[in-house]
Amino acid sequence: MSIYDYSFSHRRFISYLVVVVVALVLTGFSSAVNGAMASCSNVNINNKIIPERVIKGYTTSRADSEDSLQKVTRAVRNGVNVVVWAFIRLVNDNGRPAIEHGPNLERLSQYINELSLEFGDTLHLVSFGGWNGPHLNTDFSPREMYDTWKEYGGDVFDGIDWDLEGEDTVDGPGNYFTLEVLDAMGEMSQFAKNDGYIVTMAPAESYVDVSTSRFSRYVNLTYAEDKWHQDFTYHGANVYAYVLAKWPDAIDLISIQLYEGYSHASYEINHLKSKSPSKYLIDYVMSIKSKGEGYVVNFEDDKSLNLKNSFVKIPMNKLLIGLANGWAGNDKFLYIDAADVGVAYNELKERHGCEIRGFMFWVIEEEGAKNIDLAKGLNSFLRSRTSSSSSTSTT
Repeated sequence: MSIYDYSFSHRRFISYLVVVVVALVLTGFSSAVNGAMASCSNVNINNKIIPERVIKGYTTSRADSEDSLQKVTRAVRNGVNVVVWAFIRLVNDNGRPAIEHGPNLERLSQYINELSLEFGDTLHLVSFGGWNGPHLNTDFSPREMYDTWKEYGGDVFDGIDWDLEGEDTVDGPGNYFTLEVLDAMGEMSQFAKNDGYIVTMAPAESYVDVSTSRFSRYVNLTYAEDKWHQDFTYHGANVYAYVLAKWPDAIDLISIQLYEGYSHASYEINHLKSKSPSKYLIDYVMSIKSKGEGYVVNFEDDKSLNLKNSFVKIPMNKLLIGLANGWAGNDKFLYIDAADVGVAYNELKERHGCEIRGFMFWVIEEEGAKNIDLAKGLNSFLRSRTSSSSSTSTT
């Protein structure tokens, strides 16, 4: 073989080797790209962030008038950073699941975009339920119901809120939670979490009653231990605890309504006058924290659940105390002034090292009534709304 033949063969070998290496690199790069693309397709594109300190306010606005939207804007400016649009209903529309009774989504979407320019950290949820509202229509599977919600408002709202309650008719169907409804709440919550949405709940005080372990799916009961208003038969017995026990990671915020009609809180503060409002709030929160941030519920009271008695978690970083603003203020519906709430919050934080996530209130439309601006009062110590928060992204 001549030197020329050797050099030529050598060059051919080198060229072949280069081609092989390049091909392998490109193949690997292509696989890596395909893998990355596949991974990206599974990435949660929502990933909403809950503010560090929360003031959650409900609105009954249908987004159909500028006046109603201005009330929401005012509340957001005063401190509300989680707005819940109440309420929607899931119904059977000629054999198909459908959402009804909600706000004007086209106008609402425009409004949310406008509001985000100034208050970009504000989350917007939509709530299922309300007093006298129907429970979920379990003619459909949880997946069908969730997909219906997502198609309806998944590109408008940051998540969902559960506020299914009872009804005026004592023996009506709304005063009983079927197992199918509770399971649907839990499974839909998990679907929403998997898709990156925020999921919250707002149980009445008796629906997550940390003072007792008893359980029932009926919400037409009395508070037998409170020696007043035994004629008020609209309390529950930890019905929402079932969802918390089975899907604890699917619920982001737990807003417990201390303003439920003739609540334990009102009994001690207004009737017995055994505690000041601030003292009651401190004891209430510490009773949860001292038990390990939760309490035991006797689910075996209802054999049909097939669920053992369980410890139900109520983490401090998920707990919101539910309050009422100017519409309340009597024995039936408890009103606690923001100044008293602030005393309790600061003492819990500074003396007990216990910081809850924040507060919830019903309802934005009553802000200013009786000269009470609850959002502003809560923000005075919680600092949920600061000058820098308006530039914070929600994603």
